[in-house]
Amino acid sequence: MDKNIPNPLSLIPDENIRAVADSFMRSWAATKADLESLRAELSRVRSECARRRHTIRELRAELESRQCSCE
Repeated sequence: MDKNIPNPLSLIPDENIRAVADSFMRSWAATKADLESLRAELSRVRSECARRRHTIRELRAELESRQCSCE
């Protein structure tokens, strides 16, 4: 960088940089919390789907056994 051209960040007061950084960190923390919440929900939904698939297999097996005994 040319020594005659000042660093653009040096023109911004430190308190403004801190405010932007603080705002970014709060936003990041909220986004991270949202992501963790979504992961927990996805895990819950996957468990529920697995439970339902198991129930469907059990019901199908029972139905097939009843059909065989009727013939």
